[in-house]
Amino acid sequence: MTTGSFYKHFDSKDDLFRTVTATLSERLSQQARQTATKEKDPLVQLIDLGEFIIIQFKKQPNLMGFLFFNNSILDLYQHNGTSHFPLLDDTHQLIKKIMAVYPTHDSEKNYLSKSGPLFKGTPC
Repeated sequence: MTTGSFYKHFDSKDDLFRTVTATLSERLSQQARQTATKEKDPLVQLIDLGEFIIIQFKKQPNLMGFLFFNNSILDLYQHNGTSHFPLLDDTHQLIKKIMAVYPTHDSEKNYLSKSGPLFKGTPC
């Protein structure tokens, strides 16, 4: 593939970057969903998700570092008020379920920050 034909497929380097990031993020989210237990307690589901993420950091440190700690993609995760990071969306849904089962006075954002540094670097 030549450079010219490569850029004909993408509008710009930024478009390529966004496409690659979104694809990698979606793949990671699909893996997390596939490995998630069928546990009904959302708190246990959140713990399982945390364990999945830790394992992925051990198995794929470069990918995880790219997705979680890359300042260049933070805007992508919250572009036009819409999230483009499915794993973060899934986590928000779990936290809403936890808050329904285990009432708290904390906001969802505050609860997410208390859930640990799983999403350090990603916008909440």
